[in-house]
Amino acid sequence: IMRAWNQRNSPPLDDRELLSVIDSIFRRHIEGECYVPERWDELREVVEVQMRGKLPRSAKMRISKMICNFLISNDRLFLDPTVGPDGGVYVVLPDNLVIPLDRNRISTKYFLRSVGVNSAETFAQYLISEIEAAAYDRARKVEIARWVKWSGEALYISCGGREMVKVDDSGISKVPNGTDGIWFSSEWSIDEWEISDDPLPVYDLPIFNLNFEEIEEIPEYDAESQRKMLAAWVISLMSGVYPVPILAFIGSKGGGKTRTADGIAKLLIGRRGVVSSADSTKDYWVTVSYT
Repeated sequence: IMRAWNQRNSPPLDDRELLSVIDSIFRRHIEGECYVPERWDELREVVEVQMRGKLPRSAKMRISKMICNFLISNDRLFLDPTVGPDGGVYVVLPDNLVIPLDRNRISTKYFLRSVGVNSAETFAQYLISEIEAAAYDRARKVEIARWVKWSGEALYISCGGREMVKVDDSGISKVPNGTDGIWFSSEWSIDEWEISDDPLPVYDLPIFNLNFEEIEEIPEYDAESQRKMLAAWVISLMSGVYPVPILAFIGSKGGGKTRTADGIAKLLIGRRGVVSSADSTKDYWVTVSYT
C-alpha cells in the first residue's frame, strides 16, 4: 500500500496520511479478508505502523489476522500431525529455516521481530495463540523431517536447517530446505556441512581407531568384524536405514568407551552431540524408549 500510494501521488504521502489510509482499509475489512502484504519487509513495515500507541482489541484482531493470512498464503505455516496429540506448529522463516512455534524459544522471538512485533509485549502472546489456532484450522499439514529422510528413490540429509543434501541416481547436490516438499526443522538438523570432492573413507575416521578386543566365546567376531559392524551402524544411521540396534561399548575403565561414543555423537549431529551419564530413574528410561 505504501509503495502504491507513493508512486501515484505527487508529492508522496507523508507518514500521517499513509497511516490514515492503511487504518481505514483495515477497519473496512476487519470482518472479511484483510490486506495481505507480498513480502516479509512489507509485512514488517505495515505491522510497525499499526503497532504505534496502545492497541485496542480490534487492532490486535486485524494485525494478527493479517500475519496469519500472510503465513498461510505464502505457505510459511505448517502443522505436523505426528507431533503430540494436537500436532506441532512450525513457521518457515524467509531463509527457509523451519522453527517450532514455542514462546520460550529464542527462534520464536526472532520470528516475532521479523514481523514487527516485540516479544516482550503482551500482544506477542496473543499473536502466538492466534497463529497456533490458524495452523490447527487452516495450515498445510506437513510431516517435518528429522536428520535424514528417504522419499522415493532419493535420500535427503539435513544441512544446517536452511539447506539439505539430496542423493539420488543423478548424484549428490546441496539444495534449499523445502526442495521436493521435504522440510527439516532447525531443531532436528545436522550442523551445516560441505560435500567433499575427496571424501574420507569411513575407516579412516579417528573414532574407528580403536583397540577392539576379540571375544573368546565368539571367535568369528574378531576385531575387524567389530570395526565393520561399527561402520555399518554409523552409515545406516546417517543414511536413514532404520531401525538400527542399540549400540553399547563394553570394556575396562579408561579404555575409550565414552570418548568413542562422544565422537560418534558429534559425527552425527555436530556440537550438540554430547554424551552424559544415564539416569537411574524410571522416567529417564521411559523417555529414552519413547524418543
